[in-house]
Amino acid sequence: MKKPPHVKIKRGRFNTVLPLFLIDVALFFLFGACEPRPDDSCYAPDSGIFVVTTDYSTGSYSVIDPDILETYNDIGKHKIHSDAMVRYFSSVPDYVYIINRLGQDNIQALNRNENYSTVYQVSTGNSSNPHDLWVVDPERAYVSRYGESSLLIMNPSSGKITGSVDLSGYGDSSVNGIPRMSRLYHHDGLKRLFVAVQRLASSWHPSEYSSVIVIDTDESSPTCNEVIREIKLTWDEGTETINATNPYTNFRYVPDSWWDPPTGDDHHDHLFISCVGEFGYFFQLDCGIVAIDVTEMSCEQGYVLSEETAGTEITEFVIKSGTEGYATTSDKNFHSKLIKFNPQDGSITSTVRVDDGEWGYLWTLGLDGSGMLYLCDRNALEPGVRIYDTNDEDRELNDGKPLYVGLPPFDLAFIE
Repeated sequence: MKKPPHVKIKRGRFNTVLPLFLIDVALFFLFGACEPRPDDSCYAPDSGIFVVTTDYSTGSYSVIDPDILETYNDIGKHKIHSDAMVRYFSSVPDYVYIINRLGQDNIQALNRNENYSTVYQVSTGNSSNPHDLWVVDPERAYVSRYGESSLLIMNPSSGKITGSVDLSGYGDSSVNGIPRMSRLYHHDGLKRLFVAVQRLASSWHPSEYSSVIVIDTDESSPTCNEVIREIKLTWDEGTETINATNPYTNFRYVPDSWWDPPTGDDHHDHLFISCVGEFGYFFQLDCGIVAIDVTEMSCEQGYVLSEETAGTEITEFVIKSGTEGYATTSDKNFHSKLIKFNPQDGSITSTVRVDDGEWGYLWTLGLDGSGMLYLCDRNALEPGVRIYDTNDEDRELNDGKPLYVGLPPFDLAFIE
């Protein structure tokens, strides 16, 4: 990630591409938010696709009933931050968690059985900029904080902060030990928490390397809640050392039966994450999706999908199988695409959608168990959630139109 000092914006993700932000702000202040549908109401079903929406001035949320493609819009208008993300975990099935990022700096729990009313809202610290949350069990969750050097431990049922994990030793020296921790993933079987550390320098450019920090979460272990490994996202290719920097996207779990690295590793489970390296105005085709061996706690050699092959930055992706993945991208002109790729050989197999970047951009992806792919389309002229049937040649549902969800969609979660 990179952002020149004169264009820094306090938006939760400092490494979000600025022109995309300006597109949103300009269009929605110029034209105003879309008028609500006549059937909008404050009621929403307690299951479906929960969508966080925003115009970067107002935050809201809506719910989609995927069975009938019905939407319940703006049920949470002004109830969450304008820069927020959503998480849901079956281990605490009643709660939907909102990560209110920089400017609000808190975790908000909503009760889906009570029309998504707020149960609690707990501060993560002033200017801490929480970036992700992972619930391990009803009494323990972890919260990454982009603006701080320690990871928080909290009780997800009550909201009580119960501890922290010091990560100050994993930041670049120019930022006083702030590692720029971002995405989280917990492997239940191994009882390990994986933390993406961007390790940006004070210039907001990548430093010499980035990492994934591994924390022991086994309560029977003497090292519980301690760092047990720093996985540097580096490898050697001949005499050259390759550094994948600025891990940016969600982690995606890939079971051993789906993907086998070219170098071979006894076929372990992996986590994929996209590193964007130099980003935005400093666009370079310098990184790509990397694979982390969760058993050996190591970075595999080579990119699963390189930016050079894609010809663009890989800003989000999902994996359907060992030969099918989907990604949203952003190029040097801030145009975005939805592409399909083969994780096993690192090739692009098709382009599903193209957005010219004049009115918005394609953003978050979600893939459900039935093969339906959900895409947050932030095009201001026709914002909404697009749905593709990946089992039917990526046919777009709803007559090729996005489902209107009120304000432009930013993030989503499947509520079961």
